[in-house]
Amino acid sequence: MLLLKPTYKINNTLRFLISLPARVVRLNNYARMGLLFILFAAAVNKGFAQQDCSIPYIVDLTASPNVSYSEPGHPRSGLCCADLKQQDNCISYKVLINPATDVLAIKSDQLAKSDTYYINCDGPYPITQSACVSGLPYVIITFCKPGTNLFDITFEASQGIGVSPDISLRQGCTGTMNVTGMIPSTITWNSISPGNRGDYNSYLSPSASGVSTVTVTPPAVPPADYIDYEVKGIEQSPCNTITRTAVIRVWLYPALSVAISSSGASVCSGNPVTLTATPSGGNPAYTYSWNTGATTPSITVSTAGTYTVSVNDQLSTCGATTKSITIAATTPVPPTAPSVSICRGSATVLTATAPGGPYQWYDPSGNPVGDGISASYTTPVFMASGTYNYSVMTSFGGCPSQKTTVPVKVLPTSAAPTASPVTVCSGNKAVLTATAPGGPYQWYDPSGNPVGDGISASYTTPVLAAGGPYNYTVISSFTGCPGQSTTVPVTVLPTPPGPTASSVTVCSGNPATLTATSPGGPYQWYDSSGNKVGDGVSASYTTPTFTTAGTYNYSVITSSGGCPSAPTPVTVTVLPTPPAPTAPPVTICSGATATLTATAPGGPYQWYDPSGNPVGDGVSASYTTPVLTTGAINTIYSYKVTTSFGGCPSQPATVPVTVTPLPPTPTVQSQ
Repeated sequence: MLLLKPTYKINNTLRFLISLPARVVRLNNYARMGLLFILFAAAVNKGFAQQDCSIPYIVDLTASPNVSYSEPGHPRSGLCCADLKQQDNCISYKVLINPATDVLAIKSDQLAKSDTYYINCDGPYPITQSACVSGLPYVIITFCKPGTNLFDITFEASQGIGVSPDISLRQGCTGTMNVTGMIPSTITWNSISPGNRGDYNSYLSPSASGVSTVTVTPPAVPPADYIDYEVKGIEQSPCNTITRTAVIRVWLYPALSVAISSSGASVCSGNPVTLTATPSGGNPAYTYSWNTGATTPSITVSTAGTYTVSVNDQLSTCGATTKSITIAATTPVPPTAPSVSICRGSATVLTATAPGGPYQWYDPSGNPVGDGISASYTTPVFMASGTYNYSVMTSFGGCPSQKTTVPVKVLPTSAAPTASPVTVCSGNKAVLTATAPGGPYQWYDPSGNPVGDGISASYTTPVLAAGGPYNYTVISSFTGCPGQSTTVPVTVLPTPPGPTASSVTVCSGNPATLTATSPGGPYQWYDSSGNKVGDGVSASYTTPTFTTAGTYNYSVITSSGGCPSAPTPVTVTVLPTPPAPTAPPVTICSGATATLTATAPGGPYQWYDPSGNPVGDGVSASYTTPVLTTGAINTIYSYKVTTSFGGCPSQPATVPVTVTPLPPTPTVQSQ
């Protein structure tokens, strides 16, 4: 844009022209003529206060068909166009147009929507309306309004239509072409090269007319390296009387593919494989994206799995192509080997049972041991308890497996058990018991043979005879390892001799006193039912009263050192009570004796006087009383008599003796 005022001196004007940018100075012929005209006017009219509107300000928009330039406000003077109102003050701009420009828009924040402008003195037109300038080298834009205020103006030049740039597509990919600024109903799309017009319209979608945007999909085998498509239609307002055409070239490339090569089909642990992607087709250069995150053509992998590469070229519209490869793992399954527990002071054999050799064993420090082949390995002797972690691995096809840890638990020796000696009586079993350190326990008989269940703390011996001692032993495996044995002596005491005690015969209705006389107490008596009786100490025991005749078997034992003797049987014979004797009553005269006689059941007989005192010889069936007297009346004296059988007295029989008084002495009278 060029500003020159009449008040400038000519030398200043020339100096100003010299200082202009090349893009302003290198103008077309119209611009050059305008500059000469302005220079002439400045030289002739120097001294005037402002530039007359008939001399327009120059706005150069030739640099591009689409350009915007803002011109600061200038003073307005004159009418510029002859038919304008006298009260208006005008300003004119000569706007130089690029040959490809179609539309000129005029904008200003300082003008109202109701303000107008003139184009080549034709108008007025609303400030909101753009002008069609297609094919014009320049236009004169005039603004007229009352007043002298300054206002900035923005000139925007643009092409009436716009088309998408040329596109590059791979076979089978889809691209988009579009046009703007044409009336859609007037738009047609046609291929124009190679071949005849419309030969490749079938690649377009939707149909080739009435749309501003189409997609193009070249076939798998394209006809050439490119296809030119022409879009044609009537330009939209303000140039809606002009038919426009534009050409978009679609460059065609082979389909993009990629292959992956591998330095090996499988990987071993720690032995990597190199994978290389080799693309072809498309439009190089290529970019790479692996699912590992790598972006190089080749990657190195050391684990099995599926690896995928995405390869793209410079054709961003078609997207990447992918390829995958699966790398197998040949790492063998780790060996199977059980852990081992042993006792201190022992060695052990470690054995791997699967999947197969060769096997390499490692000691707890990780050093290889063994021959590197055998499934079994014998350790050194372990002198300290603890856990020692050995390991073993196998290999297949040169690929080593993971290591399997094989713990060796070395157990300490158990302490010797605590068990007390036992004393038992001959003919009895002994219960032996270990109380520490804990089970399981193994008992051994005096011959060293294992006895018991191998677990329990207690063991009951067979019946033992007098003699000994019998030395049993016991070992604890509390820690898992047997310790020292403990000897448990069993002393067997002899059975003492049975007591001496005589059998007893008693009469029914009496108790019996049983007495042991040797070898010495304490004594324990048992009744005929086997129940303990007595105080468990005394040599004698008095039975309850026997009311029934018969034989009762008591027994008695003694003990020595806590050992009971064999029982001594003591028989109690209970004799029955014989029947009372038969003896008739007797009647005598006072002053006489009475002879009493028992007639049954048999003697001996014991007679008792009326005071209960025994009388007679204790044997005879008869007894003569002393002289018995009475008074004036009868007196009855009750004697009793018993008999005995086997020493057992009968019940007494009462024999009444009736003593009658003597009759009076007769009186004899002499005659």
